[in-house]
Amino acid sequence: MIQTQDKAKESVTSTVHNEAHRWKQIGPVLVSFTVPGPIHDRRWDRFLADIERIQPRYCLTLCLGRVQVAAGQRLRSTRTLMRTGSRVAVLTNDRMTRGLAMGVAWFGAPLDGYSWDELDLALGRFDIDAALRDRLREEAQVFREHYARYDHDTFS
Repeated sequence: MIQTQDKAKESVTSTVHNEAHRWKQIGPVLVSFTVPGPIHDRRWDRFLADIERIQPRYCLTLCLGRVQVAAGQRLRSTRTLMRTGSRVAVLTNDRMTRGLAMGVAWFGAPLDGYSWDELDLALGRFDIDAALRDRLREEAQVFREHYARYDHDTFS
């Protein structure tokens, strides 16, 4: 378990260093890591292009703080997710971020929003084996610990 946690910590810190939005594929899941800050259109479009190219079965979107996804980016996301059919779970403790995500769902994207306390519930919606579920949980926990300064519980 320690070796797996070390691997997750190395992965998160190398994946999410100086960008507000990063992503990587882990098996049938595309995991994205998002913190506050502008996400430039070129970067967002590369993310969507990867979703189109990879066509992941699931997307796990980990958000800390209030993310800055522009209206045009949300519209392009909706279209991409509807084309690929990738099922999305967004984890956030920020009301505004969750509201933006649910707007994407309202337009038809297969997306559900969860608080960070509901991580296990979110992962339970994915038809994946226990080992992958554990790996994703560790990735999420390491990301949350590493970027705790952005984690504001605004649901209570």
